[in-house]
Amino acid sequence: MEGRLDMATRKRLTNRFKAEYAKGDKKQKGEILDRLEAVGMGRSTARRLLTQAEREKPVKGAARGRRPKYDAGAQRLLERLWLLMGMPCGPYMKAMFDQWIPALLANGELDGIDGDALDQVLAMSPSTIDRRLRPLKQAAMPKGASLTRPAAEHMRNSIRIRKCTDETIRVPGLAEADTVAHCGPSMKGEFARTLTMVDYATNWTVNVTARNNAKSN
Repeated sequence: MEGRLDMATRKRLTNRFKAEYAKGDKKQKGEILDRLEAVGMGRSTARRLLTQAEREKPVKGAARGRRPKYDAGAQRLLERLWLLMGMPCGPYMKAMFDQWIPALLANGELDGIDGDALDQVLAMSPSTIDRRLRPLKQAAMPKGASLTRPAAEHMRNSIRIRKCTDETIRVPGLAEADTVAHCGPSMKGEFARTLTMVDYATNWTVNVTARNNAKSN
C-alpha cells in the first residue's frame, strides 16, 4: 500500500502522531504504526519518520513563542487567496476563512494545492497575514502622487494659515480651496483635476472640475 501518499500527506500524518508516538509505550507505538499503515503509509517509513521527529531537538527559544516559519508554497497560496477574497486586511481575511475556504475548495478554485501550505495559511494570525502581504499590497496599491509644491516666501508671509487652535469662524464668507489631481500613481499624460472650496462657517462645499491648474481653461 505504500506509495499512495504524497510527501505533504506523510508530513501531516507525522506531525499529527509524533507527540503521541514519543510518549507512548511499545504497544501504543505499535497501534499508531498500524493506523498509519492502514491509510497507506509503509510501516517502516512510518517508524522512520516518527523516530526522526522524536529525536529532533527543540529549537532554542521555542518555549518563548518563536515565530513560526512559513514556506514559499504557503506564501503563494496566501497571496492567491488575498486576491480571490477581494484584497481584505489581515483581521477580515482571517475571519473570512471559515466561509471562503470551504466554498473555494468546493468550486475547484484550490485544486492541486499543497495541503500543508493550506494548513500553514490557516494557522497565520491577522498580524502575520498583514506582514507577509505587505510587499504585494504596496505593489498593488501604490500611493498617489502629490502635486503640491511649497509656497514661495512672499506667499507664506501674505496668506495666513489657519491652525487648529484658532478661534472658530462663525460668519460665512471665509473659504479655503485646494485641488486634487486624478492622475493615479503617475503624473504623465493628461488627467482631470477637481477644485474643492469649503466655507468654514457653513461647511458649504463646491467642487469644480478643471483640465489643469491654469487661471482659466
